[in-house]
Amino acid sequence: AVNYRAEAESLTSAMLHNPASGGRTPVIDASSDMVVFSPEGTAATFSDPSYHLPAFYELFASAGPEADQARWRRIAEVSRQYLVDSAHPSTGLHPDYAGFDGTPNAFGDSHDQFRYDAWRVVMNMAIDGAWVGPDARMKAQVEKYHAFFASRLQGDDVADSLFALDGGGADGGGSTALTATLAAGALISDAENRARYVQNLWDIEQQRGTYRYYQQTVYLLGL
Repeated sequence: AVNYRAEAESLTSAMLHNPASGGRTPVIDASSDMVVFSPEGTAATFSDPSYHLPAFYELFASAGPEADQARWRRIAEVSRQYLVDSAHPSTGLHPDYAGFDGTPNAFGDSHDQFRYDAWRVVMNMAIDGAWVGPDARMKAQVEKYHAFFASRLQGDDVADSLFALDGGGADGGGSTALTATLAAGALISDAENRARYVQNLWDIEQQRGTYRYYQQTVYLLGL
């Protein structure tokens, strides 16, 4: 009853080719070849590092319409470099939001810092390495995460989950979501402590409280 290939090709084509109309834009910005934060108004003028999924773009290229293959591969490569450019050079931490040039963007409240969206970035980089193949840049970035959090673990959890990009301002307490994405990073990391992150994911207690829906959804993706 449903032609899933046709539906998938229609969807990925729309991400690239939908015309700007009524204040809305394509999901992929034409000038930067990057996913936008939201395809509407000023939110379409910057990106979100955690939205960058080069492994998926490679799948769109290999299985989607031939006419779009080259562009999806270019978008995947742009995303890999963006995941380097938007990271802090020392800690490796990413902001929630960043301009197309990688500059952190607060847009609202403190989204120029390592917060809830940014937790997902380390997992996205690891999935790219696991599905597509090795990339020294992604491996180096994941290992920066594993080095940064090595001294910031508490039992089978992270001691804190919110930081300024330079590693200051620790806040937020533990997080099943961040514990899960750090574990996923072990897919491509050679850090000596990578097994600790995997064990933490297995051992951590489930999240409680109002926002457990988000914590536990990302936790499930990590598993």
